[in-house]
Amino acid sequence: MYSFLKTRYDGFMKTFDQYRLVLKWLMGDSIWRFRKESFLILFTNFIGVSFQVWTIGLAIYYAKAMQSGRTIKLLHYEFNARTSTIFLVLCGLSILFSLLIAAWSIYFSKSRGLKLRRKYEEFCTKRIFLHFGSGFKIGTPLEQDFSDDKIIVRLARRDSRFCSRALWMILDTVIPLATFMVAIATLLYINALLTLLNFTLMGFSAIFLYKVSVYAARNSASLEKFAKGTSREYLRIIQRQKALNVSTHENEQWLGKTLFSSGPIKKFHDAYEGRLRSLEYSQLISNIVFALAIFLILLIMGKSIISEGKGWGELIVYLIALRFMLTNMRQVNRKATGINRLYPQIRRYFQFLNTTVITPKAGAVPPASYTIAPKTTHPAIEGSLEYWELKKGSRIGLLSTVTLNRYTLGFLTDCILGHVAEKTKTALESMWFVTADYEFLPNRSLRESLGFSKKYTTDDLQKDLTKIGLWDKYNEQMPSNLDTSLSPDIWRRIDQGLKFSMALLNALQSDCHWIMIEEKGLRTLPDNARDYILDRCSDKIITIVFFQDHAAAGNYGEEVIAAMGHGEIIGLGSIDWFKRNQDAIKEIQMPEYNRNAEKGADDFDLDDDLDDDDF
Repeated sequence: MYSFLKTRYDGFMKTFDQYRLVLKWLMGDSIWRFRKESFLILFTNFIGVSFQVWTIGLAIYYAKAMQSGRTIKLLHYEFNARTSTIFLVLCGLSILFSLLIAAWSIYFSKSRGLKLRRKYEEFCTKRIFLHFGSGFKIGTPLEQDFSDDKIIVRLARRDSRFCSRALWMILDTVIPLATFMVAIATLLYINALLTLLNFTLMGFSAIFLYKVSVYAARNSASLEKFAKGTSREYLRIIQRQKALNVSTHENEQWLGKTLFSSGPIKKFHDAYEGRLRSLEYSQLISNIVFALAIFLILLIMGKSIISEGKGWGELIVYLIALRFMLTNMRQVNRKATGINRLYPQIRRYFQFLNTTVITPKAGAVPPASYTIAPKTTHPAIEGSLEYWELKKGSRIGLLSTVTLNRYTLGFLTDCILGHVAEKTKTALESMWFVTADYEFLPNRSLRESLGFSKKYTTDDLQKDLTKIGLWDKYNEQMPSNLDTSLSPDIWRRIDQGLKFSMALLNALQSDCHWIMIEEKGLRTLPDNARDYILDRCSDKIITIVFFQDHAAAGNYGEEVIAAMGHGEIIGLGSIDWFKRNQDAIKEIQMPEYNRNAEKGADDFDLDDDLDDDDF
């Protein structure tokens, strides 16, 4: 029993810490970043609500004055509340101007809030593209594929919008929360014991509200999970309708019984309904608390009034204060549930920024060596080594299930190092990678396009290219100066092997500790150029990444070959070990190749713009 409770408690605390971390980031990233705008929105909203409350108080005051018929003194004038038309006009004008000021203040607050919401959404979207296109190394966690274009589009468009919606909800919660606190203080002042009983009741309700929040987040995650399958089913329906000519009745039977009553379509709609239902659950719990609180108040304070014959005024004030408290508590609960529905998307955005963007540390000293070992989640391939030490001069081949680029570099490193976050982060800070795919950068020099340092001159390049027999080809295709801007035509004419050679030479000039090289690029080099460059890497760890085509594995002086599968290292061994097991490796990797090839073909997002009310 104890271990069960401890497990539940640890799970709760872990979830709570994750929520706290993400919400703390969101508050700082949105409200504190735009604190001037946020303060103006909150201040004008407060003014508007204050004038509304003042108007209600003024109307009550006038009604009581009318009822009593007393004389009202205002400055040097006296008015009879029952007979004075002037006093009626003054009260009416006061109420009118108060309501106008309240209306303008609330409108101003809401309109500025919408502007801030748009501003923050645009900021979040631009930040995704800036990070994605920057010089940072992107480390993809195992459960996210940040190398997939559609994931980046989802982050930039959909998740950025959800972050801005959460900002709007938080700002819209501040005034109800402040009113809630004032109402609590009033209740404690009137009857502390009764208020504490009501707090106990609300404490019990918090348990159920927490479950509703978890239910909301779970359905939000399920909505995304089943969106892809639903998209595929819809496409399958379209293809069937185009290919077959069937009756309406048969179509209706097939759609109703086969597709919409089970499978991903049903699960998708169930999750969407559950996501919206969570708000109603929250409202139901608040209403039950309100009903029980009223019962307690009437029972306790009513009994005192009957026995002592007084206390009606306190009862009325207490009920008004309670209504303010519970009304605002309901608003806060609905907003909290609404924010929680967006938590999976906000967390994904936060994860991209916080976990996956690696900024190099100045003067960071990389470890002398790393250890690569097959993971035990899946059985290692027969004859695999238990581990291998990567150190200066090590050269290994990696049979990868993803192509090498800046967005998969972190994922590949993470797999090699056994998904140990700190080791991966440290390795990325001293890592370089070279691929055979280069995009043209408009109005950029060759130095900027390939990343040469300012210290590396054209003379230095001539010496290096002469040693590998490529200087004549450079003279034929390149401008004489490394800092000359390149036109698209010149860039397209440059030999792919020449580009790759210069990129490798640039990596050798760097102070990096570890270089990952795409094997496809090495095939474009002459043998003497390839051997010269690889031989100069004796002070660095070299990983040659093979994607799909493993025919040349072992031809580049690799000490060991590591095979990837299931997002981890599944085998490690010599060249002979690889040749004996290459069929087994391909069998494990083939489903992942197929999945990558199919990715995006039917992965449009049905849940892309679910803008149900922000409440």
